Amino acid sequence: MAVRVALGASRWDVLRPMMLESALLTAVSVGLGIALAAGGVKTIGALAAARMPQLEGLRLDWRVLAFALVLSGMVALLCGAVPALRSARVDPQDALRGGRGGGSGREHHRALRTLVVLEIALSLVLLIGAGLVLKGFASLMGKDPGFDVERTLSLRITTSALRYPDQTAMRGFVHPVITAIEGIPRVEAAAAISSVPYVQWGNNSNIRYEGQPGNDPTRLPIVEQRRVTPGFFAVTEQRLISGRLLNDGDDERQESPQVVVVNEALATRDFADRDPIGQRFHINDTTFATIVGVVSNIRNMGPVTDPRPEMYWNYLQSAPGASTVSLMIRVDDSDPAAVVPAIRDAVREVDPTAAVASVAPMEDVVARSLGRAPFY
Repeated sequence: MAVRVALGASRWDVLRPMMLESALLTAVSVGLGIALAAGGVKTIGALAAARMPQLEGLRLDWRVLAFALVLSGMVALLCGAVPALRSARVDPQDALRGGRGGGSGREHHRALRTLVVLEIALSLVLLIGAGLVLKGFASLMGKDPGFDVERTLSLRITTSALRYPDQTAMRGFVHPVITAIEGIPRVEAAAAISSVPYVQWGNNSNIRYEGQPGNDPTRLPIVEQRRVTPGFFAVTEQRLISGRLLNDGDDERQESPQVVVVNEALATRDFADRDPIGQRFHINDTTFATIVGVVSNIRNMGPVTDPRPEMYWNYLQSAPGASTVSLMIRVDDSDPAAVVPAIRDAVREVDPTAAVASVAPMEDVVARSLGRAPFY
């Protein structure tokens, strides 16, 4: 640059090659960046969408690209203009003799030190952010789901609605299937549930306790409702805190009172100052259900959300006729998938027309929920 100035180059003659160089580097890098983004959307995005439904339909946004292009142009202008202006002010004689005008003076070193400090500061911000993300993810993975996910399997069975109308599906199919599955070696417990933990949620409603006014529904507590067979608590091994668990006597007979088991979160929220056992709530204006037990929490809503107030009904007292039922099965070792063929055979023995689907170890179900966690 000093030689050009000494030969009579104008300021524009000095600025132009450096600006062109900066523009060329920016254009190449922007093109590579857009190509990388497009390739990432088609490959990484498509693979991630299989585990995170929120990424379905991921695409490049022209508004983001326009912002990136404008920002890249500003960076190119700044990175080309600043050194070019400094070079245009060089004293040719001083620069050619190796003096301060050649760019090795105190001002030059001060600028370099400032840039180094800024780079280190930005790097620390990125490292701290990455560390917080890893810490949050580790915290999610460390949260106790409330049951042993490594030894638990979930699956869904579909039957003919015409073959098992009304409540007969429970007596004529589900109970025999559970009995057959529990007879398989290495199976410790099996049960049906209306909504599998970590997979299905949102089956909630307002309830009105006995003596509570019902003129304002918005002030009534919301409770997650789940229907289970009595063996469900043997599958999850939830701790009985007080009262009793559901049993086979809590059935559809007229003389059998409507009863539920609630989790610890509900007992803490609604009965902090009194015993929840024996408390009743309205099913309708004249019929009540009674709380007979309190069990420990499981994270039915996933690792991000704290356990919500829930109540468990016996399937026989609350389930309408259904052609699809979900099962949860606990085995005696850490490989629940090994018993899947025997489970399919047991289902076919009870009903050859039944279809077994959505078979998944709960460990995989929890892993998928962790993949969705950042989008909740």
